[in-house]
Amino acid sequence: AFGTLEPNSDASAAESHDRGVTIQFLVDFTEKHDCWDWPTWRGVAEIVKPLTAATRCRFADLPEVRATGAVGAAQTFGSHCWGARWGLLVAALRDRADPQRRVWIDAFAVRQWPGNAADLAFEKVVARCSSFAIVCQGYDVTERGGIDFAAVASRMSKGDRTLASLQQRSVILSRRRSGGDGRS
Repeated sequence: AFGTLEPNSDASAAESHDRGVTIQFLVDFTEKHDCWDWPTWRGVAEIVKPLTAATRCRFADLPEVRATGAVGAAQTFGSHCWGARWGLLVAALRDRADPQRRVWIDAFAVRQWPGNAADLAFEKVVARCSSFAIVCQGYDVTERGGIDFAAVASRMSKGDRTLASLQQRSVILSRRRSGGDGRS
């Protein structure tokens, strides 16, 4: 339970932030369900929702997920397109990353049921993370209308910005905040 039903509250953001999962958990989940090539919406519809249907809880709150020890405070906020391949998100997040790094993923941290307004304090969750990644499948501008990364970047807080092309013409846009000791 979040302890509050107030949308966009600091309390709900703090609770949501604590529902990050390790990158290794993401890889294991994806292998177990063989959903590398599925769009995220399909994984939510066919895996997350059936597993949470009895209690309508957040996937990260399932006892069997908690028992793995993978759930805790997120270091990275992972944002992704639900129409793109789930495996693209997982691959981008695990690329050269510590497998024990915890990432906040909406499919796992937000209840996928009506009445989830208190779970949607995304901006405040991002502020609690030391980094974030926006992962999406790239398309030709003329073919699909493109993705306005300039608009996304303009909403990022000041700091180092990195835009790097990944395989499959996907893109990751990230921001890292460093602490007082210079570490991210």
